[in-house]
Amino acid sequence: MTAAPFARPFRLVQRHGPALDGAEFPNGRVVLMDDPDWGLCSGARSLDLLLRHGYPDARIEWADQPAADAQPDADNVPAGPVP
Repeated sequence: MTAAPFARPFRLVQRHGPALDGAEFPNGRVVLMDDPDWGLCSGARSLDLLLRHGYPDARIEWADQPAADAQPDADNVPAGPVP
């Protein structure tokens, strides 16, 4: 018996507005916390549908991949001159 795959967490980064956390499930469906203070969520059959119909100008950052615009941490900057 194989273990079922887990949901894949992501962050939806809006052009104007707060970053929102969500998850994509193994069947392709997604859930997004629109208002964490009140527990309000949006769901869609796919991430593409969620973006197209609710957040067309947003971009997705996956928890298991480095962000495209991520800056290195001060602790992870190599010492000495950069070649």
